[in-house]
Amino acid sequence: MRPSWTADIATMIAHNVRVDARCPTCDSSKYDIDLHVIEAAKGGDYDLWNRTTACTFTAGCQGRVHFKYMWRGGMWPRTMGD
Repeated sequence: MRPSWTADIATMIAHNVRVDARCPTCDSSKYDIDLHVIEAAKGGDYDLWNRTTACTFTAGCQGRVHFKYMWRGGMWPRTMGD
């Protein structure tokens, strides 16, 4: 079940949700993504759920970046969409 506090970027910002990103192709990660940057580019109603983006972590990587949120009360990130 999808947590209500992951509904969109604005809601995630309001709930101080931590979002990390990882590319399984080059095995690179970025931690604590700045959701304000995404909000400025895509709008507050943009939804990261089941989204991927082209990897820019490693030059030449053709992989797709997956977003993960730190769920409340837990220590392990869950992929958005799982």
